[in-house]
Amino acid sequence: MNTKGFFLLLLLATAVSVDIAQAGNGPDNEIGGKLGVGGGAAIGAVVAGPPGAIIGAGIGGFFGDRLQWAARAEKLEASLDESLADADDLRAVLDNERAQLERMRRDRDRLDGRIAELEQRQSLAAGLELAVLFRTGSSELDTDASTRIERLAVLLEQEPTLTVRLDGYADPRGDDDYNMSLSASRADAVRDALLARGIGADRVQVQAHGHTFSLADEGDADGYALERRVSISLGAGDDPAVVAQER
Repeated sequence: MNTKGFFLLLLLATAVSVDIAQAGNGPDNEIGGKLGVGGGAAIGAVVAGPPGAIIGAGIGGFFGDRLQWAARAEKLEASLDESLADADDLRAVLDNERAQLERMRRDRDRLDGRIAELEQRQSLAAGLELAVLFRTGSSELDTDASTRIERLAVLLEQEPTLTVRLDGYADPRGDDDYNMSLSASRADAVRDALLARGIGADRVQVQAHGHTFSLADEGDADGYALERRVSISLGAGDDPAVVAQER
């Protein structure tokens, strides 16, 4: 076979084997490779006899294999793109979970701080005797009462969000109007002492009860003494929970 015939064989075998192999690039692309070999061999045999068949088969098989690998590469590339997209979705979910976890940690830290603050206030208030006692028929503060109010004022200065409720009481001796007025005067005396020490009036609430809640037996002098008092309740700003209370 001369050189011109060889090149003619090469061109024909290549063209036909590629077309056949491409036609076989379906779901079963191994068929394409087989057809490429067979097609190349047939063309080679027609053009150049048995030697051409061998050369054509080789050329057809070469291009058939290349086309099979190209098809596989496309499938792998598509699979890789899908996997990368899934990875991006998972990364987004993970970032969202991390953000939620960080918010939960911040909320927990704030709650821990609030609990610690309330515990500190309770600890400070626990050292106070939150009741001021009075002599019979009197609303004047004695030395002991003034000392207690001074300690209360120090606490209120340290904890500016605390509020104070003052409940005035009287023992059951005397009529209703007198005891109501007396209990109000006692609560006002404690309030005025706090205001004189710099505590804001908006932090102090006053309520008079007279002898409405008296529990002392008639003639019980000790019981009467405990009912001539102003009870002091501490609260945390608008928080309805009472931090400390004694009545």
